[in-house]
Amino acid sequence: LDPLIFLDALVDVLADENRLHAKAALTALNVFAETLLLLARVKHADVPMARSGHNASMIVSSPSTNPVYSPHPSVRIPVFEQLLPRLLHCCYGSTWQAQMGGVMGLGALVGKVNVE
Repeated sequence: LDPLIFLDALVDVLADENRLHAKAALTALNVFAETLLLLARVKHADVPMARSGHNASMIVSSPSTNPVYSPHPSVRIPVFEQLLPRLLHCCYGSTWQAQMGGVMGLGALVGKVNVE
């Protein structure tokens, strides 16, 4: 199964005529992006993850308390390099819903994502 199908589906729903679906896709995009950025930050910081039993303590950071996880500029997250062109393509769509979906998607990533 091609992992890029998820990105295509996410962008398609962002551009959907049903704005409730588009809003749900935007929420999913935010959670997806924040999760990837958090994982990149943890990986870059070499924070050891506890793998032992259920008594192991774990530090959890909530996106609502720290909404922007900016990894070091040298950290690349290739999935964003696949997602951004798809969102840009939406901005040139034939319907205003597609254009709005592209703009909302890009707006959700501005300031969070570093790409070359």
